[in-house]
Amino acid sequence: MLGENIGTTFTANIAALAGNAWAKRAARAHLLIKLFGVAWALVLSRPFLAGIAGVTERLNGGDPYNDASVLKWALTYRHFAFNVVNGAVLLQFVPWVEKAATRMVPVRNAPDEEFRLEYIKDPIMSVAPALSLMEARMEIFKLGKLCQRMLGIVRDLLLEIDTKGRAVLLLRIAKYETVTDRVELEVGRFLTRTGTDVRDRDNSAHIRGLLSIAKDLENVGDVLFQMSKALERKTDERLWFAPEQRQDLFDMIALLDTAFEVMGRNLEADEDLFARDEAILAEQNINRQGNMLRRVQLKNIESGDHNIRTGMVYSDLFNSCEKVGDHLMNVTEALAGRS
Repeated sequence: MLGENIGTTFTANIAALAGNAWAKRAARAHLLIKLFGVAWALVLSRPFLAGIAGVTERLNGGDPYNDASVLKWALTYRHFAFNVVNGAVLLQFVPWVEKAATRMVPVRNAPDEEFRLEYIKDPIMSVAPALSLMEARMEIFKLGKLCQRMLGIVRDLLLEIDTKGRAVLLLRIAKYETVTDRVELEVGRFLTRTGTDVRDRDNSAHIRGLLSIAKDLENVGDVLFQMSKALERKTDERLWFAPEQRQDLFDMIALLDTAFEVMGRNLEADEDLFARDEAILAEQNINRQGNMLRRVQLKNIESGDHNIRTGMVYSDLFNSCEKVGDHLMNVTEALAGRS
C-alpha cells in the first residue's frame, strides 16, 4: 500500500516531463508529499497498525490479524487514514513543500518560462467551456502583465545612456513583442476551438470578448515595441529630449501604469465588480495629458524652441501612449460586454 502511494507519483512526474516548470514543480511536490507520508508511516508503523486494527474490530467485528474476512476493510481504512493524516499534517507546511519543489526545478530563463502558456496545455484542445474560458482568461491576464513589463522597458530606455544597456533592453522588448504575438495567436486558436463546441449565447459572447481583449493586448505590445524603435532612432540620430520633455513622457507613462493596474484588476474581477469608472478616469487622464502635450508641442514648434526632428519623435511617443490607453480601455469595455 505504501509503495503504491509512491508509485502513483511517478505517473505525474513522467507526464510533467513535457510540461513547463510549473507542471514539473507540481509533480515534484506530489512526490515529496508521498515520500514524507511513507516515512512517518514506517516510523509509526506499530501504533498506526494497532489503531487500524482497533477501528476494524469495532466497525466490522473482527481482528484483521486473525480474521481474513475483515482484512480488506483494514487495508481500506489504512489507505484512507494514511492519506487523510498525511494531508492534514502537510497542510501546515505548504510553504516549505513549495520551496523544496522550486529548488528541485529551478527556472533557468525566467522571462521565457514565465510567459509560456501556463494554463492552456494544448491550444488546439479545449475542455469544458467554463474551464476553457477560465484558462483563456488567466492566460490573457498574464499577457496584460507582460505588456505592462514592456511599458517598464520603454521607461528604462528613456533613462538608459549606456550603449550595452540599451541594446539589452531593445532585445528584451523585441522578444516580448514576439511573445505577445504568439500568445494572442495560440489563445485565439484555443478560443476558436472552444467556440465550435459552445451553444450557449452567454458563453459565445464571452468568447468574442476574450478574443477582442487578446487582440487589443497584442496591439498594445506592437505599439510599445514601436515606441522602443522610436527611442532607438532618436539615439541613432543623436537627438536629445529637453528635461521637461522627458519628464512629460514619464508622467504619461505613470498614467499608463495606473491604467494597466485597473485593467489587471478588471481581468481578475467578477463581472459585477468591474471598475469601469476607474478605467474611464484613467483613460481621460491619459487623453488630457496627451492634449496638453500636443498644445505645448505646437507652441514650441511655432516659437522654434525645440529641434523639429526631436519634436517628431517626442510627438510619436506621447501619441503612442494615447493609443495604448485606448486599447486598455477597450479591454474593460469588452469585459463589460460593450465591445
